Amino acid sequence: MFPVLNQLRGLAALRSMWFFLYLLKAIIALLVSIPFFVTVDSILSSSIFGRSLLQTWDMSVFVELFSIKGDAVAPLLMTIFIGTIIYIILMQFINGGLYYAVVSRKFGQTSRRDFFAECGANIGTHIKITLIMMIVYALLIPAGMFFLNIISFAGGNIMGTPALLFALFRLLIMLIILTAASIYSDSARAAAAAHPDKGLKEILRQ
Repeated sequence: MFPVLNQLRGLAALRSMWFFLYLLKAIIALLVSIPFFVTVDSILSSSIFGRSLLQTWDMSVFVELFSIKGDAVAPLLMTIFIGTIIYIILMQFINGGLYYAVVSRKFGQTSRRDFFAECGANIGTHIKITLIMMIVYALLIPAGMFFLNIISFAGGNIMGTPALLFALFRLLIMLIILTAASIYSDSARAAAAAHPDKGLKEILRQ
């Protein structure tokens, strides 16, 4: 218990990681998602039912998509899939340099050459960690939802303020589960940056 708390205190002390690491990730996510949103918005605006979907939820747009423009479904899904793959690879490339800069405490002092060298050298490790975490999340989220459904039976048919508090309690449990997985992922990435000579299996065991 106490070693875990010490590790959390150490993470909290790395203000550069919390600010720069996650801020840069958020910026990259926006750069990828905003053009996609603008494109989808322009397409839906020209659709009969899509225009209403921008304001209110309407299943008619999906009926229109599959019945009238069924040939557009496959390219749309392929575009989303390719965009997701590009985003994931880009983020793992950036992670290599970011975690190196944070772990070595050279944030703001690392040269561009060293930064991108670490990006390229560690991209394979970060991709492997991402694939492992996808499996972890795929297992944790259904398990967490199952656990929350069991808790829901205990709540019964409560209403009003108790129901709101109960819903917040369920949300807190799910956040704890996802936060624990996120901390494990960040710890593995930081350990990989700090000990590039160690294998991934050895890092994950620690």
